[in-house]
Amino acid sequence: MAADQQDLEKNSSEPDRIRLLVLRQEISDHILLATQELTSVLAEIEVKRARANELKNYLEQGIDRRVTRLTVYSVLAGALSTVVSGTLAIFGADDVYIETPAMAGAVLSGYWAIRALGVRRSRIPPPAQPPDRYSGKSPGLKSVSSHGLAFSHAGI
Repeated sequence: MAADQQDLEKNSSEPDRIRLLVLRQEISDHILLATQELTSVLAEIEVKRARANELKNYLEQGIDRRVTRLTVYSVLAGALSTVVSGTLAIFGADDVYIETPAMAGAVLSGYWAIRALGVRRSRIPPPAQPPDRYSGKSPGLKSVSSHGLAFSHAGI
């Protein structure tokens, strides 16, 4: 191919050589422009990825704080009910008075423990689908409403 190009340059006239150089320059300009646009798009993607990671970390920290708080509540409820029941037993209270704080503490402790377990089950919606390569349109994203009814975001 390089030999064909050299033959073309030797056998062509001066205007043809200039036209060939102009075409080469235009092709180089287009390639350079496409490279710059690609670099710009990649930089935008990287910024969005970093923001998404920051948001994910923020949300995970919030979840961790909530789980820790609910766990502490659960342990404190159990410990407090044990202390109250033990104190009543030491002072010779009736069994009903001893068992009541113990049962209340067990119920509260269980309630907060179950709430702590349920925090991680929060449903995170899937990421949006990229647009269709050929039509440029985004496929319909299906969501489920709070009533369990599916609906599509297509055409919005």
